[in-house]
Amino acid sequence: MKFVLGLAGGLLAGCAAVAPAPIDRAAALDGRVWELPDAGAGRPVTLEFSLRDGGALAVGGYDGCNRFNGPAELGQGEAIRFERLAFTRMACLGDTGAIERRVQVALGETRSMRVAGTSLSLLDAGGQTLLVFQRQ
Repeated sequence: MKFVLGLAGGLLAGCAAVAPAPIDRAAALDGRVWELPDAGAGRPVTLEFSLRDGGALAVGGYDGCNRFNGPAELGQGEAIRFERLAFTRMACLGDTGAIERRVQVALGETRSMRVAGTSLSLLDAGGQTLLVFQRQ
């Protein structure tokens, strides 16, 4: 009986090592600020992650014209979604408006992210890069 329990415990531990829990990724992102280089918005386009009470991951930032915040929903592997984001509603014209639209569309289409060194890439459902941020 001890052997069976030990074997089962070893198998469970092995499974846990293969797929880290999303909370581990959330903790690794907590407090990180990422900036979109050369966005041309006058002020840096940013993403900032934080852990809320209960361990839920939140994202906030600046899209080139407006501030935003809301939940960042982590899935298995590199999966992430930004849904139900709230944005301030300042009028954004010209280049600033174009940057804002590009960032908002990218956030809505993001299905995964990849962190490599000091870069964070947001990817769509097909794995195509939408935006690449740099850690600050």
